[in-house]
Amino acid sequence: MNITELLITGYDGEKAVFAVNLSSNAATMVVGTEGTRGEVIVDSVSCQPTPAFSEVWKVLQHLPVAPVQM
Repeated sequence: MNITELLITGYDGEKAVFAVNLSSNAATMVVGTEGTRGEVIVDSVSCQPTPAFSEVWKVLQHLPVAPVQM
């Protein structure tokens, strides 16, 4: 199971880089940029095989899942 989180993991110049859908050996990376009205829009998306998030993934696997309240 992939863990879905939104983590600011760094910056590419002034563009925030987010890691989404972490797994033990890969992450989907989203780079955002500022639009003409100040809104954040997606500049690029890529899935990269990397062990860089393996320790974060292990920690997140053990967090309790709260039931969804409607």
